[in-house]
Amino acid sequence: MTKPSNIFFILFLLIFLSVPQVHAASVAEASTGHERLSVGKYDLSGMTADEREWFLTFLNGNFFADGWKDISAEILINTQAHERDQQRSRLDELGYRIGREWCKGNDARKIHTSMLRKWGSELREAADDAPHRLDEVILRIDREVRELLD
Repeated sequence: MTKPSNIFFILFLLIFLSVPQVHAASVAEASTGHERLSVGKYDLSGMTADEREWFLTFLNGNFFADGWKDISAEILINTQAHERDQQRSRLDELGYRIGREWCKGNDARKIHTSMLRKWGSELREAADDAPHRLDEVILRIDREVRELLD
C-alpha cells in the first residue's frame, strides 16, 4: 500500500513536471537590432530565463496560488465601470513592478511571497467590502513597493 506522503509527493511532481515551460514571446526591434522579450504589455528584457519563468508564474499563478492576472480580473469586476480602465492601468503597473522584483533569486529580491499574499488579500478585501477604497489601497501598496525598491 502506498503511504499518503508518497501520494502527495508523486502528485506534486506530476503537477510541476507536467506543466509545459512557457517562454516569453520575442519581438525583434528594428531600430536597435536587439530582441525585446515581452509578454503582453510586460517588458521582460534584462531578465534571465529563470526570472522570466518566475515572472510568468507571478502573472499566471500555479496550483498553490492565483496569479496577478486572476487577482486583477477579480478586483476589476467590483470596480465601477467608469473607473475600470484607470484601475486596470494602475494594477498592471503595480503588478509589473512587484513581479519584476519577486522573480529575482531569494537572496537578491526585496519582495517575498508573504508580501504577495498580504497585498493580494488587502486588494481582494477592498474590492469585496469597500470598492470605494480600492484606489487608496492600490496607491498605498504602490508606495510600499516603491519604498522597498528605492
